[in-house]
Amino acid sequence: MSASVRQLFHIRIRRQEDAVLVVAAQSDSRKFSRLYIKYKEDIYKYVFYRVGHDKYVAEDIAQEVFYSAFKHLNSFRAGGASYLTYLRRIAHNRVVNYYRTKKLLHLDETIKSCLEAGNGCDEVATRDLSWYAMAKLSKTEKEIITMKYGEQLLVKEIADLLQRSDNAVKLHLSRARKKLRRFLSD
Repeated sequence: MSASVRQLFHIRIRRQEDAVLVVAAQSDSRKFSRLYIKYKEDIYKYVFYRVGHDKYVAEDIAQEVFYSAFKHLNSFRAGGASYLTYLRRIAHNRVVNYYRTKKLLHLDETIKSCLEAGNGCDEVATRDLSWYAMAKLSKTEKEIITMKYGEQLLVKEIADLLQRSDNAVKLHLSRARKKLRRFLSD
């Protein structure tokens, strides 16, 4: 069995498990804890990478995601996606709301001085430079790059999550990688 067939099989199994857990939680809200335990780490990581590695903000937003999912549990209807995809959609909306209320900061002074001086950057400045390069990407490109390399999602999972075709996701990935290479090589 090829790796892609195994991955698709794993996705189907996860969807079936999710359907069972959701039905159980809908009949007894205390069983929602199983969904929370199953996906708390995934949602935390998803948010963490999108809020600039801020642990406390990521924890708060992840909690909001699960509160919202719990609050709307009885209206949830399983479609073609897993419950994790549903949670990621909520998380995406919460992160967007977070950035709408927060003023985006300019490039950190440490990075500016590092770039101006031309000397070696420390690990923090290098990480921040990478985030600055990511900021040069379009919203969609940044999101897809983060999902692919930060969360190691399959192209199919990213396409399902963003409600786009696999080919559209591949095209965005290709363009984003070229932009990053060009920016970081300058």
